[in-house]
Amino acid sequence: MFAEYAACLAAVGRFDESRRVLDDIARRLPARSHLHDHLTLSRIRIDALAGADRVKTAEAGASLGERYRSGGWFTKAVEAFYHSVRLHPSPSVADALHEVAGRCDSRLFLLFDRHARAAVDGDADGLAAVADALAEWGYNGLAGQAVATAAEIAAERGEHRLTARLRIRGRELAQSCEGYWPPWTATFEQQAALSPREREICELAAGGMTNDAIAAHLALSKRTVANHLQHAYGKLGIRGRKDLPAALGMPRPLPPVGPAWTTGGPTRDGVGEGGRNQPHETGPTPAGISPSSRCQE
Repeated sequence: MFAEYAACLAAVGRFDESRRVLDDIARRLPARSHLHDHLTLSRIRIDALAGADRVKTAEAGASLGERYRSGGWFTKAVEAFYHSVRLHPSPSVADALHEVAGRCDSRLFLLFDRHARAAVDGDADGLAAVADALAEWGYNGLAGQAVATAAEIAAERGEHRLTARLRIRGRELAQSCEGYWPPWTATFEQQAALSPREREICELAAGGMTNDAIAAHLALSKRTVANHLQHAYGKLGIRGRKDLPAALGMPRPLPPVGPAWTTGGPTRDGVGEGGRNQPHETGPTPAGISPSSRCQE
């Protein structure tokens, strides 16, 4: 219980305190107690959260997983291997995780196995599917880590639209977690580099302005505004203006009011949205997301 408490302290950024708790427990345990392995697992979790060397921390997790496996502690082996392969995807560790997960009766462990295999295979779509399943079960922190890995893979391959969509999804998951976000998880910043004019127009559109109002405000033609929005949608990997707030990391707009919002007609940004003086929809909450979800596994 105290080992879990220490890991929870680290999950909210209280690293020195978490290590003091572990050191105090270690001094109280008999030297040959098997509980020292549980403390080791907590140290691995703390090191990962604190941003320690990922490869070394992953190797420590793999070594601990082997000790657990050889001792018949298969559920603990799954946990150790899963931490290792998330930090540094390794085919041998993924194989070990697959073997011990198959010896347990947990559907969640089978999902961990899928996560590990997709990470090792560089399967961004597979990782995104795993993230959706984890989020549906309430594991938003783990889902965010899967999405982060997927976004890194997509970015390395130059798949800009997919990268943008994944980072938007990652921001949604991060916002559902109120605790500390691991530094070894990729930051979910906007992937595409918008031109200054594209960004300006997108921010106005995200705030609720119609195309006509934006054109009047910036002294541009309506066609120019629509073209800039279409180019930006492609860069951001989104379908229309209702997705702009999330893509730009902005809050959703309130229903538009005042003269500045009523100067134009339908938005006509090429995707069939809009209408005179229509309030913006806030949209549904992403499936499986709740403030009480498990975010810091």
